[in-house]
Amino acid sequence: MPVQPVEGMFIRAARRELAELAGARVLRIGDASAAEALARVTPYIGRDNTMGALYFAPHLLAMPEVLHALGLAPSPDSARLELEVHGAPRVVWLRAAGPAPLMPADTDRSWRRREGWVDARDATPGQDPLWLRQAPDTVLWWMTTVPGTRVVYVQINQVRDGERELFEAFVQRVFERLDRGPVDRLILDLRLNRGGNGELRDPLVRGLLKRPQVNARGRLFVLLGRGTWSAAQFLLDDLQGYSDAILVGEPSASRGNHYGDSRRIRLPNSGITARASTRWWQHWSPEDSRPWTAPEVSVPLGFADYRAKRDPVLEAAIHCVREMVAPPLLSSAIILSRSCA
Repeated sequence: MPVQPVEGMFIRAARRELAELAGARVLRIGDASAAEALARVTPYIGRDNTMGALYFAPHLLAMPEVLHALGLAPSPDSARLELEVHGAPRVVWLRAAGPAPLMPADTDRSWRRREGWVDARDATPGQDPLWLRQAPDTVLWWMTTVPGTRVVYVQINQVRDGERELFEAFVQRVFERLDRGPVDRLILDLRLNRGGNGELRDPLVRGLLKRPQVNARGRLFVLLGRGTWSAAQFLLDDLQGYSDAILVGEPSASRGNHYGDSRRIRLPNSGITARASTRWWQHWSPEDSRPWTAPEVSVPLGFADYRAKRDPVLEAAIHCVREMVAPPLLSSAIILSRSCA
């Protein structure tokens, strides 16, 4: 069975002429409930685990051609949705709005605002939370100090070299900031990181292990989620295996043993471009059957928090909650009694 979103399915953004639909809850798509629609599309998603399905499903369920192929729409250019808009039920017919934008290979930019569209979080005043403040396809990595704290926040959106700076050079700048001090905590955010070149991660891992002022229980935190995949998974493996990092957020979209390094294949008759993995990566024991890297501090991605421009994942890392609950996405909830410090 596919994993279900904690709060259900929502319309995150809509074209300006349909602005009132931004933030609406999706009750049904065609003749199927939101949960049934997710179950129908999941078999067609290339994924390592069910978190990968949660990542890709919203993209596919917004494409009328896909809905038509799944039997959820009568034609490939329109679809019928039953919504809950401001607490009241409403039926709408939505038509195709042009080609879907291409997704970057190594990062998740689906949360970025689109010109001519209204986002559900637009109604909330103030700045976006840190994890959504930079364009991850152009800002590969960046760092700041969380206002009012001595917490250094580092967001790594892709594991690769930039045009003007090498990843290793950025890592060195991070270490220079840590060595100057004072620093209470270091938070590495990998939630938008879809991969890159996994061979570039070593200077970051080695440097963290050499710095006991941050590589200590309760001082080093890694934020992960449904977008954390590929080379970012390798980084998770190293930090979980060798450092004292505490993982916060949702389970990762990958696992230590997985296929990767996809290559384009142009089908000879149809001309359609497909991709297929070419390598098997084994970072875990062959007997390790875990579907993902699970966080110690589980903080699901919630729509109410998104709309309110809150980041409970970062808040949990800053305040270091002591009662940790296994992800509610699992078949059963497991209460863990561990200390963050």
